[in-house]
Amino acid sequence: MYLRLPFRPEQGWVYRTVGTVSLAAGGWTPPPAQRPDLPELPGVLQPQLLGRRPGPSITIRLVCPADEVLQQEGADRTDVVLPTAIGPSGRRYLASPRRWLGGVTRDRRSSEATVEFVGMEEPVVELEWRFQVLSELEKATEFRLTDIPLPSLVGGTAPARPGREPAPAPAPPATGIVTFQVLLDGRPAPPGRLSVGLAVRRGAGWGPIRWREVRVGAEGRVRIADVAPGRYRVLRRYGPAPAGGSWRNEESVVTVVAGKETPLPPLTWVPGR
Repeated sequence: MYLRLPFRPEQGWVYRTVGTVSLAAGGWTPPPAQRPDLPELPGVLQPQLLGRRPGPSITIRLVCPADEVLQQEGADRTDVVLPTAIGPSGRRYLASPRRWLGGVTRDRRSSEATVEFVGMEEPVVELEWRFQVLSELEKATEFRLTDIPLPSLVGGTAPARPGREPAPAPAPPATGIVTFQVLLDGRPAPPGRLSVGLAVRRGAGWGPIRWREVRVGAEGRVRIADVAPGRYRVLRRYGPAPAGGSWRNEESVVTVVAGKETPLPPLTWVPGR
């Protein structure tokens, strides 16, 4: 599904319904002032080293029936659909999520996200979405298989078949694991929504950011498995967070090695800044 929506910040909120999907966009916020005096933090790649300039932000609300899910074109997750901002020059700016909330009731599925258009310095004239609507599968029938012969076990091992070689040893792991902790004012964060964006190193730059939602476990610990080896730019967004503070280590760079755990600096919320 393709949706292109004219937008001016002075409009406030705009609304559009396409098929079974209702969309609202508004709360446009200009980019914050530059902070050249930001302190150097150990283990954190500073935004200016990444070529990252703060951009404007907007809040997006999506509602669809409870038995449908929305999937952004080219993405492998089905809970966040992000817009692309278009300026007068025709240039497109991809959205980076800063906050995401969502839920499902008996009748509808809804989500609200605040996204930032990094590096956008010209005015916005249009917002563009590309996504598909997926219907959840309903159970059609049940069946049961009976009287299926199984190999007998003697001494805990299956009998070998004549003329067959033993099974080869398992292949070494092809992926690595990324771990870190989420802290709120020095204390482990409770279970919450954590979005992690990974952009792999490609030549002299970075590839597209692939977002996934992961679970925050006991003591605020996070474990992300099945990460292909390589050097990554990692972005982390946790919510809900208390008001009146700021996050540290939202962005970092890490090298993932197959078969090993790679720790990241803790994602830390500090009050009063």
